[in-house]
Amino acid sequence: TILNQYYDENIFNDEHKMSSSGIYFAPPVGPMDSFVKYIDTLPLTDAPEVFGMNANADISLQANQTRMIVETCLSLQPRKKTAAGGKTGDEIVAELAIEIENRLPKILDMENAGPTTFIKRGEHMDSLSTVLSQEMDRYNQILVVMSSSLEELQRAIRGEVLMSDELDNMYVGFTNNTVPDNWGLVAYPSLKPLASWVENLIGRVNFMQIWLENGQPKVFELPYFYFPQGFTTGCLQNHARKYQLPIDELQFKYKVRMEEGLADVSEENMPADGVLVGGLFLDGARWDRELQCLQESHKGQLYDNMPVIHFVPHIDLSKKAIWEYDNSDGAVYPCPTYKTSTRSGALSTTGMSTNYIAPIDLPTPAGKPPSFWICQGIAMLCALND
Repeated sequence: TILNQYYDENIFNDEHKMSSSGIYFAPPVGPMDSFVKYIDTLPLTDAPEVFGMNANADISLQANQTRMIVETCLSLQPRKKTAAGGKTGDEIVAELAIEIENRLPKILDMENAGPTTFIKRGEHMDSLSTVLSQEMDRYNQILVVMSSSLEELQRAIRGEVLMSDELDNMYVGFTNNTVPDNWGLVAYPSLKPLASWVENLIGRVNFMQIWLENGQPKVFELPYFYFPQGFTTGCLQNHARKYQLPIDELQFKYKVRMEEGLADVSEENMPADGVLVGGLFLDGARWDRELQCLQESHKGQLYDNMPVIHFVPHIDLSKKAIWEYDNSDGAVYPCPTYKTSTRSGALSTTGMSTNYIAPIDLPTPAGKPPSFWICQGIAMLCALND
């Protein structure tokens, strides 16, 4: 997409500018000194526009650099025997461990399932019910590891057991407000600090608990799934069984709704097919509620909460690559969706990325083809960094 901006006939036009400010352009033919003079006029630090990005990209860059510096300083900071308020480090960590332990949700128990939770569709169990049971197993594993390690950490601080490397890592993590490695190994991908991570975990488990007791929700919060790809596959499987269609030919169409969340969705507006999904964040752009399309972010606005999105399964044999989408007005941008802002991952044993979920088609306004949003690096995220 970037190369297409330069491998273009317009490059031979001396009036053609490569950025909105007009600073960057191909200088006209002339002696070598004219090229040197032009290069000398370029800014020492390139603005985001040279890459086709929004000016807010600078804010994200500076925030990330600041976060890295602070994390590095924290990692080098020696442990203090006393801290603010005259408390020792051991007392602070012990109090935090007790607080987290008291707030941990209960284990998700199948015996608490409501009458409409685990239902059958014909001969088969509802695929989303299977997804729920798998999600429960994953979150229960996290809760068990957290509960046992929190108890061991408190005993180690009291001197009742040896402070192992794992417990010492927890101690340092609690001191620096970072998620301990032994929790991260069994948990979902997340870049949140410890305090926000615990809040997020409680929200996830509560969502699963409500689903378990009351049946399928009207709006599925995609960020609350440990394995979102399993949820999307379950939706397609239900549709395939309902209409006797081959699942390998099904994919989603997407319709952004007017409702902002669960509270706005009424029973009368529930779709017959597909699922309603909420909780996503648009990174680098905003969603225009009036025109129902993507728009550039306002100054200083890094993220925008997306309204509810209707995932509609359908058969489409004309699958297009990202560069094949129509660049005319009324086109759609296949917006990549990730679990975290890292935007990278590794292939898991299932053949799916550990971080990438799916491209969600979003309408683009007139005059701004998909290539415009590709250069801006627009994506949707399940979770922010704080």
